[in-house]
Amino acid sequence: MVNALRERGINTVSSAGKDSIKSQMRVADRMQARYSLIMGQIEVQENTIILRDMHRGSQEVVPYDTIVDMVAEKIGGDRLDSKNLWEE
Repeated sequence: MVNALRERGINTVSSAGKDSIKSQMRVADRMQARYSLIMGQIEVQENTIILRDMHRGSQEVVPYDTIVDMVAEKIGGDRLDSKNLWEE
């Protein structure tokens, strides 16, 4: 998913670790992330992901296979990054 987001031009940072969700949300807030994607054990079982709007504090559960399109739509096509940082 991270690669698919990046390929779409969405600047993405991944944090899959032992830190608590609260701690990871604080990091996202410090980075001034507009959106956070949260995927825990329940979401994996249900093939969903939580999309959290960091500015509003709201969140919604969405199907995993729609998340890239949904985030791109929320960000807006004119705000997507056209540079691929992994190609020369």
